[in-house]
Amino acid sequence: MDSAYQWLHRPALFPATNKIADRQGSKTNRMRILLEPLEGGRSSFKFSIVDPVMVSKSGVRLLDEAGAGEATEAALLAALESDAVELRIAAAGALARHLSKKAFSAIQDQVVARDGTGLEEPEAEAMGAALALLGAAEARELFISWIRPPQATGLLSRLVGRKPRRMLAWTAAAGLVHVPGEQTLELLRELAAQSQSDEELKKRCLKSIALWRRGAKERG
Repeated sequence: MDSAYQWLHRPALFPATNKIADRQGSKTNRMRILLEPLEGGRSSFKFSIVDPVMVSKSGVRLLDEAGAGEATEAALLAALESDAVELRIAAAGALARHLSKKAFSAIQDQVVARDGTGLEEPEAEAMGAALALLGAAEARELFISWIRPPQATGLLSRLVGRKPRRMLAWTAAAGLVHVPGEQTLELLRELAAQSQSDEELKKRCLKSIALWRRGAKERG
């Protein structure tokens, strides 16, 4: 807890607080900082919930440097819900480096939720990479479900086919770079073929194929 104690008490990370500091606002009203003494009367605190608005990008970096732990994981998961895209990207990267057990589903939920509300390419790439680093096999299955969405019933629907949602496909293309196995290369080729009418997504897929091949050579 020493590392958590150090970052928790840095003024650049959090403003002064008593036992509970509430934030007002529709999104942040449900999030609080809760500080309580640890058992045994030690001069430290345990950390419960962090308002993501109150964590800065430099704060995420300090949390990353503090290493894996319940306190840092809670703070980084909260930062993942921030309104600031740079903060969400930084938090996802730190969670992946810490191999957080709770991060995969949290990042997946963020990607799906933001897909329809303005998920942009840099964030999609960062989230895809984080998912793959957290669990390559699990990420591959998730990316397959995005690349091959369930098809609607009916003759016309079967003839036309349902295409992947663009930013989910982008996230998958970026994440598959970090997933070993020949199946990954086939998935990237499949996605590139599906993206003939979207030049930018097609370029992203071709870039991913090149990066995957380079990584395969390095892995031997």
